[in-house]
Amino acid sequence: MFKNYLSIIIKNLGKNKIYSLINISGLAIGMAACFFIYQYVRFELSYDKFNKNIDRLYRVPISYEGSLSSSGSTATNPPAVGPAMKAEIPGVEDFVRLAPKTVFLKTAGVSYTDSKGNIKRFNEEKFFLADSSFFTMFTFPFISGDPATVLAKANSVVITESIAKKYFNNESAINKIIEINKAPITVTGVIKDIPENSHVKFDFLVSMNTVGEKFAYTEWGWPEFYNYVLLKKGVDPKSVEAKLPALIDKYLGKKMAELNSKSNLWLQPVKDIHLHSDLRIELESNGSERTVYFLSI
Repeated sequence: MFKNYLSIIIKNLGKNKIYSLINISGLAIGMAACFFIYQYVRFELSYDKFNKNIDRLYRVPISYEGSLSSSGSTATNPPAVGPAMKAEIPGVEDFVRLAPKTVFLKTAGVSYTDSKGNIKRFNEEKFFLADSSFFTMFTFPFISGDPATVLAKANSVVITESIAKKYFNNESAINKIIEINKAPITVTGVIKDIPENSHVKFDFLVSMNTVGEKFAYTEWGWPEFYNYVLLKKGVDPKSVEAKLPALIDKYLGKKMAELNSKSNLWLQPVKDIHLHSDLRIELESNGSERTVYFLSI
């Protein structure tokens, strides 16, 4: 019976070749389009979800009113925000600050001299400074090194697997000395390459202590740092946000009054950044929730 049906189908296809070709091609293109759209939507919705603490991770943006309203809402703010939140708001478990290389350096010239005197030199772009808590708050798989201590000391750096191969080939990168703008920095950790679905992408992550122990814990006038906080389990983020106006008033109230302005902090879930955030000074171009839902439909 099946052979008879198959034979009839083949005969009909042969009699109507052009019609059959159009139908089969249309079906194939439609299926391929659906597959690619599914892959795209799935990827966009997966951003930052690999972090184990994702439901407790928040970025702290800042916005301005009054004379500084033209500054709008920005993803960066003063470096003292994270430390103050941990010290004065009970619901905050930890914080980490990220500073792009441009905060301290115009360029990042990196070099390595091997045991034979051969020198490798490159200008690197994906370069940040971060507090030692970065790898306990965010989840990036380690190849070597202890996530809890790799950034604890000054002049230490964590690099990606691709960078380790680029500079050291098949040798172990741990404890190797590289020079960043001629300053010696020790490689203390190597991680797997950053997933594409991460809103934070880097090749080099240097200890924030390199620019000073407890750097800028009291600096409220340098709004170029990305502050992230990890809330304690079970803490309602709204209860933390309710305490932010008093924190801002305590440290920035006088300055804002002099400028006839006002500043506001809030908590932005890290899992929402890629599709829901459109602030000034984003780490990278974000996606569009509207596009994702349109393609899904």
